[in-house]
Amino acid sequence: MAISGTHSYDPSLGTIAIGAFSRCGLRRTQLTSQHMQDAYFEANMIQSEFQGDGIQTWQVTLETQNLIAGKSVYDVDPTTVFVLDVYIRQQGSVPYVMWTNDNGYTSQWLNNNSSYINWSGVPTTQTQTATDRIILPMSRSDYAAIANKYQQGFPTSYWWDRLTPSKMYIWPVPQWDIPNGLQYYVQQRPDDAVLSNGTQVDIPYEVYDYFTWSLAERLAFIYAPEKVALIAQRKQISYQKYLQATTENVPITLNVQMRGYFR
Repeated sequence: MAISGTHSYDPSLGTIAIGAFSRCGLRRTQLTSQHMQDAYFEANMIQSEFQGDGIQTWQVTLETQNLIAGKSVYDVDPTTVFVLDVYIRQQGSVPYVMWTNDNGYTSQWLNNNSSYINWSGVPTTQTQTATDRIILPMSRSDYAAIANKYQQGFPTSYWWDRLTPSKMYIWPVPQWDIPNGLQYYVQQRPDDAVLSNGTQVDIPYEVYDYFTWSLAERLAFIYAPEKVALIAQRKQISYQKYLQATTENVPITLNVQMRGYFR
């Protein structure tokens, strides 16, 4: 069997646009600069639309910031679409003792003869450890209801104020500095889709087909309205496969709170 042995196929936006127009019934010899400018605009609208489909796993990154004693408000990268898991990392160190025997061999536990005789201690060495503690989100109303917003202690909650750019409010306020203490995963806005210089789109391999059908549907509204319904059906099939291929295959945990209600 003859196969390529490569895994490098990554079409440019221009190539995807030509394929999308083909699905609308427009061949590449018919395309003009106006067609390509419309494709450029609609491709970026698709990337904006993607953000409403849930977490795009290929756009998730880990952000790290220093926690400052007495500081409650922290800037969030303006490219952030969603704030996901947020936790506080505490750095620490654990001491241990290295030992050496009378023959000069060094080990933490046994000498070269597997015996415990003639050991002597050497200076204590520190090994770094990290302890992470998740903190939970709250709403604007929850944050507004906190009487003392500058109460100091170990942070347990945060409010993400979705301004432009957005900010994160930590509560309680840290009572000491924690280098790299605030760590959180975010879904970032994708890189712009551009046509020049054969630039690729910021999507993984398993999204190519869905992206092309989405672009074809949008372009059909402009250039082939009679094909919109047919393309929309094929796009929906591709959409389901796209979701299956980009969803984390993990168990779902439900945390249910039971409360009494009294009139």
